[in-house]
Amino acid sequence: MDYLWSRVRRAGRWAGRAWKNRLDFALAAGVAKRTTPPPPGQRILVVETRHLGDVLFATPALKSLKTAFPTAHLAILIRPGLEEVLRSNPHVDEILFYEDDQYVETVANLAGRGFGLACLLDRDECLARLVFQAGIPRRIGYDRPAARPFLTDAVPRTEGGRSEIFWSLRLALAAGGAAVEERTELFAADPASENLVEWNLISNAYVLIHPGSDAGVPYKRWPVDRYAAVTRALASSGHVVAVTGVASERPLVPAFLEIPGCRVLIGRTSLADLIDLVAGSSLVITNDTGPSHIAAALGRPCISITGFADPKIYHPYPEPHRALHHPISCGPCFGGGFDPQDCPYRSCLNLVTVEEVLVNAAEMIPEPRRAAVA
Repeated sequence: MDYLWSRVRRAGRWAGRAWKNRLDFALAAGVAKRTTPPPPGQRILVVETRHLGDVLFATPALKSLKTAFPTAHLAILIRPGLEEVLRSNPHVDEILFYEDDQYVETVANLAGRGFGLACLLDRDECLARLVFQAGIPRRIGYDRPAARPFLTDAVPRTEGGRSEIFWSLRLALAAGGAAVEERTELFAADPASENLVEWNLISNAYVLIHPGSDAGVPYKRWPVDRYAAVTRALASSGHVVAVTGVASERPLVPAFLEIPGCRVLIGRTSLADLIDLVAGSSLVITNDTGPSHIAAALGRPCISITGFADPKIYHPYPEPHRALHHPISCGPCFGGGFDPQDCPYRSCLNLVTVEEVLVNAAEMIPEPRRAAVA
């Protein structure tokens, strides 16, 4: 019964969103009619308004387009707060921002910028409509029924087996992009930053543990008591451990406070700080969340504990990245049509043991050395 009620509530949320979208459409249509459509030209817009990992999945597509069109002005539309992962990217000329309650304003903003091509890596049909209403002449995106009327180039996509990076690159190639390696990129500063000194850490001499998850979603979180057990075991064997998280995850702090050799930085770091910490670590242990994708883009060793999502799609990374995942009959959630928010069991996550994480950690990091600044 609880499951049925959750589905009813979810349907209600989608119905409310549909009415809001109709209102946005009517308002933005007026904006588009008053704007002279820009001529096609060397101005390209990439659209990816999902999470941090999705923005990093977009980096090979950005490289593909910039390699093919080196003199083009290449902009990307993302959510506010994620710009740090693109700030030093040489393939990006401009970062623009989108929020759900700024739909009409975004249409007006894009309409005046003269973009000739929009490449929609984000599968939200509302964004296909947005670039259409902004008057962008060529619009490339995935062939989905609700998006198809707003696209000039609808690229077929099949679910299962192929990574998000593969599909992003396929859209870039459809736009005339160059063939590039299916590898994410993040251009970080020197990890030997002032922050490492302030937190009493030496580059490449500490393990970074991030027990939280994107937007605090519980279905991505391995139990915090298991993270504490891993932290305690690593610290007792001589490793320095830094534990990170966003401000909303401060309730996780008590689980780590009494562990010797543990730097508890939950709620004390910005995204730029987190990138520095990942870049300077000897190993990252985390969930299927932002820091795991940062580690992969930086080439840092990482253990990603994954549950509801298929790692072949969302963690298509070679060594030194390991996704610990135990397939079960009801998974993967999204691929099987299930909503992980409705799952009361989290069996896929709970099958990953503390011992399994520690065995993999021992294989991936060197013997501990003196890691605290004198």
